[in-house]
Amino acid sequence: MTTRTSAGRPKSYNQNQVARALQDLAGREVEPTVEAVKRHLREEQHLSINPRPEALQAMIDEILARETEERTLRLIEALPSEAIGFLDHACDLAKRQLLLGFAEGYSELQKKNALPIQELRDLLNVARSERERSEQESTKFARQLEASYERNDKLHALTEELKVERNELEKEIIALRVQLAVKDEILSKLPMLGPK
Repeated sequence: MTTRTSAGRPKSYNQNQVARALQDLAGREVEPTVEAVKRHLREEQHLSINPRPEALQAMIDEILARETEERTLRLIEALPSEAIGFLDHACDLAKRQLLLGFAEGYSELQKKNALPIQELRDLLNVARSERERSEQESTKFARQLEASYERNDKLHALTEELKVERNELEKEIIALRVQLAVKDEILSKLPMLGPK
């Protein structure tokens, strides 16, 4: 019985060729399937290949994941500092309000648990007179929390707008790449001009 190595035979195509195929397919809005890439490599790049589907799919996934990560990093870097500052501010406010509510409740609990029974009974009587104040504070906190939610909603809307802009930019980039590829191909086929 013969054993096979996990490496397999050397590939007769490389990542640059697969990346080019993926760019062309994206420009034509064709899904980047193994069959579509294989057809591109054979018919448009004139490679005599018969790749294993699993190996080609792994390379496609790797290239697409890398391109997605690069695109994500570019988009984040292009965000205006105001958007990042707004997000940080909104998150800080919401976190602060929630922590304050928990901290006040926890502080009261600690105080009450530390007191003897009689003092707890006295506190119960005082608590009745403070009920109105607590309700007012709760209402104030609820308003502040609602304001934080509104800021978060605005941030979400801004994020959605940025996603739409990103999609438009991606389409423009793909169209430009296709135009450049066509231009390069035309230029490469033109005969050299000038005196013979």
